[in-house]
Amino acid sequence: MISNMMLQAQVTEEQLKESQEIKTETGVVLSWKYLCWVREHPVKSICKETNILHGTQDEMIPYKIVKKFSEENNCRLNFVENGQHWLHTDREVAAMRKWEQTVLEESRSIIPNK
Repeated sequence: MISNMMLQAQVTEEQLKESQEIKTETGVVLSWKYLCWVREHPVKSICKETNILHGTQDEMIPYKIVKKFSEENNCRLNFVENGQHWLHTDREVAAMRKWEQTVLEESRSIIPNK
């Protein structure tokens, strides 16, 4: 995601390393220190029943990255057709709510009541 943000802002790793921080035109601050931290601490699934909802038009994280992560971490991958990275339109939010409800109902069926 950070690499894509750098690409969109036309900032190279060398530029970021030299400047340490660069504020993009969109207001996002790119940080060399944070980029290094992320590389040293790659994200991973925190439980075996992780579900991911991905917009098919996500401009921040390419499908191949999400697919690879979900396969490596045994996550369930679901999609919002034509959804962007920030699921914010009425249609996207409705799809997200439906997905959340489905995931919660599924989890209730496998977790016994106390």
